[in-house]
Amino acid sequence: MMKDFFWDDEHRHEWDSLIRSARCIEGCFETGENVSHWIKKFPFFVSDRDYVLGRRIFECEDIFYCITKAVPSDNVPLEKRLRRVSVYSSCWSIQAVESPDTGQKTDCEVIFIHSEDLLIQRDLAKLGVRRAMWPLVKRMEPGLRKYEAFRKASSTLSLSASLAQIITRISSSVLEESDHSGGLRQREGRKEEMKKGHASAWKWIAIGGAVAMAFHFGKGPVGKVFLLGLSRNLRR
Repeated sequence: MMKDFFWDDEHRHEWDSLIRSARCIEGCFETGENVSHWIKKFPFFVSDRDYVLGRRIFECEDIFYCITKAVPSDNVPLEKRLRRVSVYSSCWSIQAVESPDTGQKTDCEVIFIHSEDLLIQRDLAKLGVRRAMWPLVKRMEPGLRKYEAFRKASSTLSLSASLAQIITRISSSVLEESDHSGGLRQREGRKEEMKKGHASAWKWIAIGGAVAMAFHFGKGPVGKVFLLGLSRNLRR
């Protein structure tokens, strides 16, 4: 469900307030690859941004890796007063984790690593990230609950959600090879102590020019959070 939530363009605007429009424009039902076109809202003194994004979901040892990267496309005309972002890479790592209440794998851990050229001054970009990240995280949890209710009431999937069902499974040796090349690192984050009843925990740090954020959907405190340092590999 979590990967569908992040992948579903038709519902993204309900939790991502920066999205002006998002639609899946093409997809492959053999590999699950798809191309989406997004337009994001920026402050009034900055032009809105246009994105053409290639996406695909991989699975390794019960962990889903939702990879997104900017791709060239002559089939999507650029509207006036928009600027197209050509440097954009992100990865959502999603896995089930044990609930501190039941000991069962009913909670979900999500790690998000993101790198993007916002086409604005560096200091302004840093300020925007600091102010936008926390509100985004706060909207995710209620957005997920709303999406779960929608899915229970409807059996029809959008194109992007349908493509999220098609997973490319890879072996751990692929990740090990990437690690040897310097593209993949695994780091153990600090233990986050959260008050009982909090639905989500988060933190974000900078790694190799990317923004990384970890959060946990469940009812209890977060235990160990493992941060996959994919930033160098994603920026290629």
